[in-house]
Amino acid sequence: MKSKTQLNIAGTLLFLAGSIIIIGIITGEIFFPTGYNTFTNEISDLGGTRPPNSIIHEPSATIFNTTMLVSGLMVFIAALFVHKQFKQWLFTIPFTIFGFSVFGVGFFPGHVIFWHGIFALAAFTFGSITCITAYKNSSISIPLRRDVYRYNIINLFIWCQYFYPLHRCRWSGTLGGLPGCVLADGVWWIFIGYESRN
Repeated sequence: MKSKTQLNIAGTLLFLAGSIIIIGIITGEIFFPTGYNTFTNEISDLGGTRPPNSIIHEPSATIFNTTMLVSGLMVFIAALFVHKQFKQWLFTIPFTIFGFSVFGVGFFPGHVIFWHGIFALAAFTFGSITCITAYKNSSISIPLRRDVYRYNIINLFIWCQYFYPLHRCRWSGTLGGLPGCVLADGVWWIFIGYESRN
């Protein structure tokens, strides 16, 4: 298979994955029966709330979990095609882990407390790392590339602050909209940040 064809397939898969994530999350929020709030609710609540007293709202749960399964698989396959072209392990490893982790988020919904937490943490972390390591491999315009690069460095810092705060003040309550903020740039990157080279 020609290199340009491989990159076209990868770019198409990433574009579709980003589109599916955006549409899937919005649709899941619409059908969330008790009223989804991006400030108080975590994204994972769409697939099932945390135990104890976990609540699975349908059809939001099916929509969200299917979204993560399909998009995660697409990202994983895209990573393999990109690796065939660039063969840069520093980029490929976090990229494939990102795709596998997104798939895991759908396979282990929010009410599966241990495994869902592991895959969600990996998805958020390696999503940002993928964006950063892709800096020299992306064909998008230089200004936008730098913005994606900088925003994801900030994302990693914010994400680490929740778990390892530099000061003794921790954010209280649930994660709320924090995962959404961290996820946003990862989705931005897979949606528009990778384009096939001409």
